[in-house]
Amino acid sequence: MNKEESSAHRPNPIGLSVLEVVDIFDNVIKVRRIDMFDGTPVLDIKPYIEIQS
Repeated sequence: MNKEESSAHRPNPIGLSVLEVVDIFDNVIKVRRIDMFDGTPVLDIKPYIEIQS
C-alpha cells in the first residue's frame, strides 16, 4: 500500500490547538477553546507567546 492509499483511509490523528489555560490543579489542566474529542491523548504542551509588533 502506498502513502496515497493509506492516508485516504487513515488521516493523521495528531492535531494542534491554541487555547487558553483557565486553571491548573495537581495533574489537571482546565482549558478553553480546545478542538479535541473527549479522551484524545495530549502529546505535548508548549507555551504560546504572541509577539507584539
